[in-house]
Formats: sequence, structure tokens, C-alpha cells
Amino acid sequence: MITFQLWHWHDDGERYDLDHIQLVPAGNTWNVRVRRTTYRALTQRQLTEFVADAGFTDATWHTPAPSGFHQPVPTAQRASSAPQRAAWPGTH
Repeated sequence: MITFQLWHWHDDGERYDLDHIQLVPAGNTWNVRVRRTTYRALTQRQLTEFVADAGFTDATWHTPAPSGFHQPVPTAQRASSAPQRAAWPGTH
């Protein structure tokens, strides 16, 4: 199986369409699987603000070198007065 992605940025520079493509061997040919979605590219500042708006405190960003993950990862604490389940932006 061969898997790759194509990114098509929108003119606003804040969103991109992602095509997730898989080529799957099928005898003497290939089957092609394509999944498409649109992502919004958030800055660290925007995501930190969303986390705070959801009632979290002490937001911290962990960079790839110490965390071992390939991109920055945020962590935060749920404030004692925050609801038990806070939704991420765009979810219900």
C-alpha cells in the first residue's frame, strides 16, 4: 500500500483541503481510495485562547524536542468551576 496526502490551501491562508490517498495493490492493478476533508490551521495563540475560553487554565506548549512528538502539543488544567466536559471549537 502506498499512502500520501495532497494539501490545497484556500486563498484566506487559514484553511486547507486535504486529500488522503491510498493506492492498494489488487493483482496486476491498483485500487485507489481517497478521503477528503477541510482543516482550519490554527495558530498557537488562537488555540490557547480557545482553551482558555473553554475554562482551562495554565496552558503550556510542549515543543517537539522534549515531548518527542513531531509538532507542539498543548496541555492545560481544567479550572474547578469549568464544566466537566468542554467542547473543542466546532464540536458539540
